[in-house]
Amino acid sequence: MQDSAPVNEPGWYYAQGDPPGTQRFWDGVRWVGVPVVAPPNPASVGPYQTDPAHGGRHNEYGARSASARTGLYSKRIGGFLVDGLAFGVVLVLGFPLLGIIRWLSDSLASAGIFWFLLPPFAITGFAFNFWNHVVLVGGSGSSIGKRSVNTAIVDHDSGELPSAAALSTRFLLINALWWLPWWLGALIPWLGVMAAPIWLLAVVDAIWPWWDDDGQRLVDKVANTVVVSRRTLESSPDSVTRPTPPPSL
Repeated sequence: MQDSAPVNEPGWYYAQGDPPGTQRFWDGVRWVGVPVVAPPNPASVGPYQTDPAHGGRHNEYGARSASARTGLYSKRIGGFLVDGLAFGVVLVLGFPLLGIIRWLSDSLASAGIFWFLLPPFAITGFAFNFWNHVVLVGGSGSSIGKRSVNTAIVDHDSGELPSAAALSTRFLLINALWWLPWWLGALIPWLGVMAAPIWLLAVVDAIWPWWDDDGQRLVDKVANTVVVSRRTLESSPDSVTRPTPPPSL
């Protein structure tokens, strides 16, 4: 098997085209010998292992079974429900503050300033959701809900925590899909009706992971993120014994 220019030091790696779960020795120039079964928890970054001959990473989630995708999707639904419950608790606890904001909003609206377009519940909800889905995920990989079901969001290519830009993109796209028709309708009713099909795209985005090989939503593909089990994010390389590599040909 001859490959393109290497990007890694000699060692045991997954070679593209070999059976899943195996590794082959890379001597710094070419693949040597036959693939061997990889030991448990091989040195990797998140759910990915470097394939030096292809200048990138081999995504092990590309071969995820349908049952595994369904199991992870069920966890995602559970995490979504927990996040929704946390959102509701925040709104209830912040009700006195909402009253103050409502008074301020009404006063400004009566003066001709259109702050009424940002209802207090939307302001509070947006702030909490931004903290939960961008700030918290950026620091730990999980929102409150995802932590409760042991899932996390990682960068699709590296398996590491996503950047703030990626998480912000993901968050804003999800909110745009679900809330843009509503806001347009609040401004101009007929415009909201015209934008209603966006909700169909929102539904497709939400259920897309059910059949996607990588378990990604459409917004994940744009932001280059993927939801994984937390044990994948928290896994660490083990010291393992591998066969002595054969000599180069």
